[in-house]
Amino acid sequence: MRKTHKYLSLLALGVALMAGVSSCTKNTVDPNPSTPPQKSITEIVATDKNFSILLAAVTRANLTGALSAAGPLTLFAPNNDAFKAVGLDSATVAKTDATVLANILRYHVVGSAVKSSDVKSGINNTVTTLNGTAYASNFVYGTSSANTPVSYGLSVNGSRVTLADITATNGIVHIVDAVINPATSNIVATLQANPSFTLLVQAVVKANLAATLSGTGPFTVLAPTNEAFADAGINASFIDNASASTLADILKYHVFAGRNFTTNYAPTSLGIQGTLAPASATFPTLLELDRNSILDYAFDGGLKVIDNKQRISDNPKAASFKSTGFSVRPNMGATNGVIHAIDRVLLPADQNIVQILQSIPRFSLLVTAASRAGLVGTLSGSNPLTVFAPTNDAFIAFLGINPKLTVTVDVGGVSTEVSRDKTGAEILAEATNAINALNPAVLSSVLTYHVAASRLFSNNLAKGDLTMVSGGKAAITLDGGAKITGKNNIKDGKPQPSNLTKINLGATNGIIHVIDLVLKP
Repeated sequence: MRKTHKYLSLLALGVALMAGVSSCTKNTVDPNPSTPPQKSITEIVATDKNFSILLAAVTRANLTGALSAAGPLTLFAPNNDAFKAVGLDSATVAKTDATVLANILRYHVVGSAVKSSDVKSGINNTVTTLNGTAYASNFVYGTSSANTPVSYGLSVNGSRVTLADITATNGIVHIVDAVINPATSNIVATLQANPSFTLLVQAVVKANLAATLSGTGPFTVLAPTNEAFADAGINASFIDNASASTLADILKYHVFAGRNFTTNYAPTSLGIQGTLAPASATFPTLLELDRNSILDYAFDGGLKVIDNKQRISDNPKAASFKSTGFSVRPNMGATNGVIHAIDRVLLPADQNIVQILQSIPRFSLLVTAASRAGLVGTLSGSNPLTVFAPTNDAFIAFLGINPKLTVTVDVGGVSTEVSRDKTGAEILAEATNAINALNPAVLSSVLTYHVAASRLFSNNLAKGDLTMVSGGKAAITLDGGAKITGKNNIKDGKPQPSNLTKINLGATNGIIHVIDLVLKP
């Protein structure tokens, strides 16, 4: 992860502060909620060493008295780690404008007592703070032994509550893992005020999208930093010389509808209602529905997004897909949405399934087979498909091509048979001839057994039977990596699974997963 600049100058501009992504663990509730409160909110902050920076900020902002008032109040209290994540320590706070600090801190305070159980299950419940509207999400997925709701993922503006419902004499304290900032500007103005996004702003203006992204929305923007643009070979000169339509296609691919914080998601295994379900793993972007951006739903390293133009199979060392994390600077608030700074420019798919297969030599036999079976039109069509694509090596094994060649030579007047290895070109030519000799209908039944009639990214694959276009079912297993097994892929009396060696190769009309065996229906 690249080191990013400090945010002190951005505070003065009122730019949204970064909200850190934590692992999505269940909220912890104050272990002694029945103990009568003995301290005011200010006293709780003053007596806990984990709030030393918050205390310095409260003091600097002249809010000590306000947080000791009768209330009731609710404080979403950032701990020291949350402040340090945005470049603020006690010394820095002491030099920061008191009005700026007061505006930020008042955004963490609600003028009533709000317990975690008061926030209904679902995303983006509006909460009126002392300095504008915040958005609280809470996922309730069951009840405890005491028949009280169990909460998963209580958060506000993407900042997760790590300890909830600490009672004070004048209200409630919830500890949060990130500082949140009141949104004062729309998406474009927020990006313009941040020096990390000068190239993105230049591209937005050139693509004639400034008005759209300054509009009502709400929008979620995956915002590549200047470093991300540089890594993609895109500089100011490139943007100046690019067409508006080309830039618009790329930029629209980074925007989808809704105000989606990173904490608005929960594992489907919990069966939580009201969340942004990851089951589809796709977001319809402003580009086109069939050129979706792709969400890899993972908690171990935070949410990740994968773009559709993953030429991963060009890199034999890439055993899995590349992903772009939200963890550069996530959850930057704007009046008309939310911005997640990302470390890579996302590229939409620009070829259909057949065009991609034709462009990669290791799939030449699959392309030959598709042509022989009369399936090129189907695999080039508009209906979304998922293709489990056998490599040339897989076809050669399936066809039973002998890698050895026996020839007769004259040795001292005696005809002698000798064996040698066939060249790669000889094996490929023999395999091509064998495919062209097959009955097209039979070949079609085999190939359609490799195609599912929907767009299935790797994290859409579920353990169990998957129905193919042929009507047959193949078995998906996920233990030790995703595998797919054909009905008659049997070796030594046991099912022989095919490994998904490369995954999520995106096309305009679907997804390609590379496999190392031909599936036998």
